[in-house]
Amino acid sequence: MADATLPGSRSGALGLGVDLLAAVMWGFTGIIVTYAGAAPFVLTFYRLWISVALMLVVLFLRHRRLPWRAVLYAVPSGLLLCANLTCYVFAFRLTSITDASVIGALQPALVLIMAGMLLGEMVGVREVALTVTAIAGVAGVVAAAPAALGVHGKGDLAAVLGTLAFSGYWIFAKSARQRIPTLEFMSGVWLVAAIAITPVALFARESFAATPGEWPWIVALGVVPGVGHVLMNWGHRFVAASVSAVIGILNAPVAAAAAAIILGQALSAIQILCGVVAVTAIALVAKGRPKTAEEAVDPVGVAD
Repeated sequence: MADATLPGSRSGALGLGVDLLAAVMWGFTGIIVTYAGAAPFVLTFYRLWISVALMLVVLFLRHRRLPWRAVLYAVPSGLLLCANLTCYVFAFRLTSITDASVIGALQPALVLIMAGMLLGEMVGVREVALTVTAIAGVAGVVAAAPAALGVHGKGDLAAVLGTLAFSGYWIFAKSARQRIPTLEFMSGVWLVAAIAITPVALFARESFAATPGEWPWIVALGVVPGVGHVLMNWGHRFVAASVSAVIGILNAPVAAAAAAIILGQALSAIQILCGVVAVTAIALVAKGRPKTAEEAVDPVGVAD
């Protein structure tokens, strides 16, 4: 495991790879929410309990269990993730995917600051400059879309609150993953989040009914971005929180490209150029960051 601490090591490269895959999977969230017709709280309720069921099945197949210790460590992350997912369902419904994406692109800046303050990660001028460049590139991708920022104030506010919640979730998850294996930790996170949303969904008086055509999208919402969360948390063992946060903003240009292909929203030359700038900056941040021994060792090994 010693060579896993080197920037060019196999484990480090694998960690970056799963982070990139997770970001791509997250990029389809807005489109899935668009096609899933359930009300916001109910949609989040279904999504979270589907994720819980899937994680428990995976634990069973791996002959592992969910200890109370993992659930307790997952409480802060689970509550914040529940808030993030709920806010972003409202954001995608009340404002454009463009608005929600550009606001969400601010998350790495928050994580960069919080990682330095709470986790002791070294953040240099290079990382700050490239992070700003990446955020600017992503902002260019989404802001150059036909819908301008501020279509609906309540939706923009929901995106801001969701971004703040996700930044806190990111930091708590990074800290907890030093002690809890990926599968157990994410199972605990989904369980805590699902329990938290249940009374909210029940008291919101939203309809729990869904048409046969909506169920595939509801299930997809639990599976696609849910697997992305598992992958990203596995990668926390090999990639600094500030770096993985920057990689995560790749979901915004992915969302723009998916909207162009699936929803017929064409990308302009400016959007494409800004996307190239963002991806390049993300790659440079990821390539240049060293990793520590603590980040390179999983509590139960890299086979999680």
